[in-house]
Amino acid sequence: MRAVLSFACFTAVAAVAAMACVSGGHGPTGSPNLDGGVYVGDGNLAGLQPETLACTGDTTACVSGTVTSKSLPAAQRFVASLFPMFPIQGVSPVAEQEVAVDGTWAFSGVAPGAHYYVQIVGVYGTTSIPAMVGPVAVPTSGAPIAVTVEPVELDVVEGSTAGGPLELQSALAYVFDPATGAPSTGGDTVSMLVGGTAVPLAWTQIVTGVYGYYAALPAGTAAQATYTLTTSVGGAAATSWSLTATAPAFTPSITAPAAGATVPAGQDLAVAWTAQPGADMEVPNVYTLPSGGSWTVENASQAPLASSVTQATIPGADVLAGPLLVDVSFLVGNCPATADGCVIAEAIASNQLTAQ
Repeated sequence: MRAVLSFACFTAVAAVAAMACVSGGHGPTGSPNLDGGVYVGDGNLAGLQPETLACTGDTTACVSGTVTSKSLPAAQRFVASLFPMFPIQGVSPVAEQEVAVDGTWAFSGVAPGAHYYVQIVGVYGTTSIPAMVGPVAVPTSGAPIAVTVEPVELDVVEGSTAGGPLELQSALAYVFDPATGAPSTGGDTVSMLVGGTAVPLAWTQIVTGVYGYYAALPAGTAAQATYTLTTSVGGAAATSWSLTATAPAFTPSITAPAAGATVPAGQDLAVAWTAQPGADMEVPNVYTLPSGGSWTVENASQAPLASSVTQATIPGADVLAGPLLVDVSFLVGNCPATADGCVIAEAIASNQLTAQ
């Protein structure tokens, strides 16, 4: 069973999400919080599995639905988790529960918010296979959400900087045997259509001890409205999977410190930016540029912030003398119940500084 992984040093899609240090998006062009794999709950919840679950109280404060599996044997059990934002490294669920015997799940009394995500994990022995749906807004319409667990976990990451064009950065696929639910051991074939050309995803160590199929796209590769990934497990006929993207409807900017500013080295650095309620989350980062090296993130372990936040403090220990790059990544996820995975878009604002 895969444990809690980061979507980091992104990418948890990996991530996001692949979303590990193998990503094509780093420094000025990508969040270090998007490498690895998304949160996967282990399902070790106390109590008996309920026969059925339904909303209680105000139905507009309830996120509920059903779960089924597709192209997989029956799971031993399912576990549902509700997250306040896209679940990359540093994001914990606000609630978890056993899915009922009849496949229903329901989270009642949920606080208002526009960026909830539901993850359903199918448990197959020592393997967990997740499916993600979101964003989900509360208050809700009360309509149930139908979640399908499939023999793949797919994440595509896009990014743009300084209001530039949205580019395709990377794709990650975890593949499972449809007959047993067992994870791939690297002998399968995975590819993604990019501009009509099939791009292979290579078997890659995403984070220590965790492998998946991954591709980093060249800089300048245009983002697409939809993505098709194809898997062939054990030489069987290929299966196609579809993902749907949504572009950030905003251009973020950092309001302080100003580009080109000189700041004191070794002292806390206050960073402020324009509010972007359309984002699922925000991740501020600071990078240094060693002589003869490349931009290196100094604060990759910080937790992501809610979209209502407009400032953060970089600890003085991370404000090293020399050139600095401060950026804030605004992440927008899209995991509709009708798709087979998630597309995560980053809109990045950045200012270059000098610390002395």
